[in-house]
Amino acid sequence: MDDPETANIYTELARTALDGLILSTIHLGGAMSGADVQRRINTTHGVNISPGAVYPRLQSLADDGLLCKRETPNETLYGVDDHHRTQQRFKTLAECHVELADTYIDACATEHTEFDTDALRRRLYEHVTESE
Repeated sequence: MDDPETANIYTELARTALDGLILSTIHLGGAMSGADVQRRINTTHGVNISPGAVYPRLQSLADDGLLCKRETPNETLYGVDDHHRTQQRFKTLAECHVELADTYIDACATEHTEFDTDALRRRLYEHVTESE
């Protein structure tokens, strides 16, 4: 992956996907620590993510006001205070994901004449609307 634009697309897809996983995990599971978020994502989604990926995203989501942060003597707990705002963020993340996927599809279409863009779009749409 030598193309910086493609690398940025992958990075943005990964970031928006991870934000969505973190928000949905806390939204559905209630307040929890970063370690609990990491374990729940691994168990529920089969995605093994490192603490180095989870904690900066938790902090960023807290800084953006999407998660509240409560310090206890033993750990930091993250929760959702504004469920409506979180649901709006899910929608925005899904839209960003589809937009980035379209960019990726366009890039792939130039290299692969047999690329089935409609099938990929349908799968993405089904994926992001499952939770609605």
